[in-house]
Amino acid sequence: MKDKFFSLKDAPIKELEGRRMYMLITPETVKSNNISMVLIKVKQGQTVRPCHSHPTSEETIYIIQGEGDAWIDGEISAFKANTAIVFPRDAKHMIRNTGNSELEVLCVFSPPVTPESYQLFRNIGFKEEK
Repeated sequence: MKDKFFSLKDAPIKELEGRRMYMLITPETVKSNNISMVLIKVKQGQTVRPCHSHPTSEETIYIIQGEGDAWIDGEISAFKANTAIVFPRDAKHMIRNTGNSELEVLCVFSPPVTPESYQLFRNIGFKEEK
């Protein structure tokens, strides 16, 4: 049963532009086949960059702490803690922290993804960031 549990303190960490990513549920950590889950932490004023999509996966995020904006296929909406957001398969998206504290977000992907599988759109940003 041990191989079904995985602790944040043991999670591999990836430093990506605008966020620190903790790899919680992955094929490598618990041998998951159909889902992956990461926790990201976004510092105040930071944007998760570059804009990207997941060509083969749907992503659902849950805002644990903080507030910000989500950019999805050109539309921007504000969010706060205790909000869930869906990024459909292949939707271009990114988020930014607009609050006064660190933003913590739980991200779930089906099927599993890794940052290396993202399709990147470096020329897309929030309007005032271009």
